[in-house]
Amino acid sequence: MKKTVFYIFIALIALAVLYVGVKSFFPGRLSDNGDIDLGGEDSTLKYKAIEESDLNLGVIKYPNSEYVITDSFSGEVITESGVTMVGTYKTSDPVDKVLEYFKDQLGSGYKTAKINDGETDMTVLGSSDSSAPIVEIYDENGLTYIKIIKR
Repeated sequence: MKKTVFYIFIALIALAVLYVGVKSFFPGRLSDNGDIDLGGEDSTLKYKAIEESDLNLGVIKYPNSEYVITDSFSGEVITESGVTMVGTYKTSDPVDKVLEYFKDQLGSGYKTAKINDGETDMTVLGSSDSSAPIVEIYDENGLTYIKIIKR
């Protein structure tokens, strides 16, 4: 069980790197349909911004939060192993209040971890169920951001 949780948190850290901005690490190209190719001609990593109504994140968004699509990687990340949906929201409510909301909503099967991606302290809620959504919560410029990630 501890080994499984360890691998989940490694995956969370990898997703945090995605949050920081995968497009800054790879030469991105915008296609005619709005997709971003993050790797080059033989890329297996693509990003497509999508509207909130097209997301299926498996969790109810935080009340009084606003969907953020610009500069947030809200949308689909497409790799050889499948599609990951990412929804980013922001609210003026404090991190602790948002964290309690998601703890109540997601239940006892979720574990909480504090991570830092080198710039931002985040609280991450994750489950040993790899198909369950992951929730990242962090403060930036006085606002609380919520990133919901679903494979």
